[in-house]
Amino acid sequence: MAFLPQCEAFDLYSLGLVQRILLITDGTLTDMLEVIFQEPIGLMKLASNTSHASLPVRSLDLSIGEAVMGREIVLFGKQTGRNYVYAETILAIDRLHPEFRRALVESNRPIGRLWAEFRLETYKELIGMSEVSDCAGARHFSPREGEMLLKRTYRVIANRRPIMLISEFIPAAYEDAAPHSLLRDAPRSLEAEISV
Repeated sequence: MAFLPQCEAFDLYSLGLVQRILLITDGTLTDMLEVIFQEPIGLMKLASNTSHASLPVRSLDLSIGEAVMGREIVLFGKQTGRNYVYAETILAIDRLHPEFRRALVESNRPIGRLWAEFRLETYKELIGMSEVSDCAGARHFSPREGEMLLKRTYRVIANRRPIMLISEFIPAAYEDAAPHSLLRDAPRSLEAEISV
């Protein structure tokens, strides 16, 4: 339960099972979404730009002037069109293999799938989890009035150096997203058994 100190701002166990899994997983989020919601997941790239850091980026150990890439994406269901995750990523672009970097720019493949394709050995370090009400990604969901989004931020480390800082945003609940999903329809006692 090493993740508990990062979620002190809210009660993790008040959330549904799907949200808890998505917040603490260190696996490939795209694959998890496909299994949970039983549909292929697509990626829509909203923004991608490369520049030089105008300020230090402490989480990535980047100094002023070093190359960075900013990327914003939405993961969505290819059958339902439902948006599941909005994510913002800052990458230490010069620390990435040139082919990996090109794939990030030119393709619409999720980062987790690119890690697997390029056999990139990574470690995810959870920085924090929180509830947020106003963020750029809120417009990609249809939350009820006053409903919060859940946010998790983590660093990706490869070769003992931080290469990415990722913030992912998910709705506090996915209403009617997966009518046949075991996780969504599971009675409370079954949820408790699954989460042990």
